[in-house]
Amino acid sequence: MDCYLNRKSEARRLVLVLVLVLMLVLVLVVVLVLDMLAWARKESEPGSDFVLPLWWRDVCVLELDNLKVTTWVCDVRDESSLRSKGVLGPGHSSPALKRGYEYGLHLPKNNSAILLNFLPSHAIDSGTGNDLLEAMAERSKKIIEQICQIQCRSCRVVVFAPHPDDEIIGAFSLLSGADVDRFLVYVTDGAPLKLGKACAKLKYERQKESEKVCALLGIEPDHVFRLGIPDQETTFQLPSLTRRIDGVLRELNAQVVLLPAYEGGHPDHDSTAFAVHQIASMLGASAPRLLEMSLYHGSEGRMITGEFLEQLASPEPLLVILSEEDRRLKQEALATYRSQQAVLRCFSTQSERFRLAPSYNFRAPPHPGTLFYERFDWNVTGHQWRQLASQVLTESHRVVQVCGY
Repeated sequence: MDCYLNRKSEARRLVLVLVLVLMLVLVLVVVLVLDMLAWARKESEPGSDFVLPLWWRDVCVLELDNLKVTTWVCDVRDESSLRSKGVLGPGHSSPALKRGYEYGLHLPKNNSAILLNFLPSHAIDSGTGNDLLEAMAERSKKIIEQICQIQCRSCRVVVFAPHPDDEIIGAFSLLSGADVDRFLVYVTDGAPLKLGKACAKLKYERQKESEKVCALLGIEPDHVFRLGIPDQETTFQLPSLTRRIDGVLRELNAQVVLLPAYEGGHPDHDSTAFAVHQIASMLGASAPRLLEMSLYHGSEGRMITGEFLEQLASPEPLLVILSEEDRRLKQEALATYRSQQAVLRCFSTQSERFRLAPSYNFRAPPHPGTLFYERFDWNVTGHQWRQLASQVLTESHRVVQVCGY
C-alpha cells in the first residue's frame, strides 16, 4: 500500500513539473510573438527610432557627400527574406534603415556605396514639414547624379511613358521631385484598337486619369506631350514614332531622358526604347544621357516586375527604396488609374530601379525563348517586330550617309 502511494505521489510531481514546463514554454512563445509584433509596428512608423530584433547585427557608418548615414546590416536569413520580397536583388547587401525612414543604401559588387533615396538627417530630426519637402525635392537630382556621375545643378528631364501609368510604375521617385525641370511624353493613348467602340471610351478615361496624375505630381500641362498612337500599334508606326520623338528631343533639348528597357515585356516598351536610341545615336555628342526605368519582362512564363532583365555587361542598377510617405503618394497615383487596377495590382510600391541605358542590338531578340508579349493576342511577334525595326535601321543608316548626320 505504501509503495502504491509513493508511486502515485511521484506521478503527481512529474505531471506538475510537465505542466510548469509547458506553461513556461507558452509564456516564452507569447513574449516572442508580442516582441515581433511590436517590432513590426515600430518598423512601419515614420519618424520613430528602430528597436532592432536580436538577429540583426553590426552598426556601420558610411560617408557620402558629407552626409553621415547609420546603417544596420542583417544576416543571411534576413537578406534571403528581403530577396524573396523583391526588395534586394542578387549580390546586394541589406538596405539601410534609420529612424523610420529608408535611406536605401546598398553595396554593389565593387563594394562602393551608392546613395539611393536621400533624406538628410536634419529633415528627420527637426520634424518640420518644410524641411521634409525640401529633402524630397532634392531626390531627383541625387538619383540622376548617382547614375550619371554628373553634377545636376539645372537639369531638364524627359520621361517617355509608353502608356499612361508607366510613368508611375517606373519613375515615381524621379517625377515626384520638383528639383528638376520635368517633361512627360505619353507615347500611346493606352487604348487598343481591337476594343472597337469601347476604344474611344477607354482613350478618354486614360487621358483624364493621366491628367489627374500629372496634377498630383505638379507637372505643368505644357510639360506634357501626347503622341496619341493607339495601344499596341507602335510596332507598325516605327518610322513615324522615331520622327516624332526626334522632334520632341530637339525641341526640349533635355540633358537626361528616361525610357523603358528593351526586354520583350511589351511591344510598345520596345518600340519606345528603339526610337529613343535611334535619335540619340543621330544626335551624337549633343545627345542626352539615356537612363532606363524597370517595368516588366517575362521569365519562365512569369511576369517579373520592378527588375531589369539580366544582361551581360549591363550597368549596375540603382535601387531606390521608397519611404512610407512616398509609398502612400505612389499608391494614390496608381489608384487614380482606375481603368487599370486589375493590372496595377501586380506592381509593388516598395522600390524602383534605374540604370544607364546599355547599347542594344535591336535586330536580335532581347533574350532567348518566348517573349512576354508573345503570350498574348497583341497582333505582333518578336520576329515581326525585329523585321520592322531592321527596316528602320537600314533606312536610318542610308539617311545618315546622305545627310551627313
